[in-house]
Amino acid sequence: MNQIFVRASDILFSDDLVSRKSIEGYLFTLFRGPINWRSIKQKLVIKLSMEVELLALSHIATELIWWQRFFKEIGFNPNKKQMIYCDNL
Repeated sequence: MNQIFVRASDILFSDDLVSRKSIEGYLFTLFRGPINWRSIKQKLVIKLSMEVELLALSHIATELIWWQRFFKEIGFNPNKKQMIYCDNL
């Protein structure tokens, strides 16, 4: 991965054995250094791993929109292809 601005998301499906809630997280790196990250237990109990992945991806996509607007405001274009890496097809 030789990109300037990298986005990645991952989940732990139903990792909490008591509440059955999943844990999601994301990471943004700029020039290989972390600039934004989050790890949080999801608020809902979801039964399908695909739904959990989509919910996590929607959260990172919202954050990505903020970063795109910020970079545009300061005149910085890290890369044209907007891709979020995750462990799901």
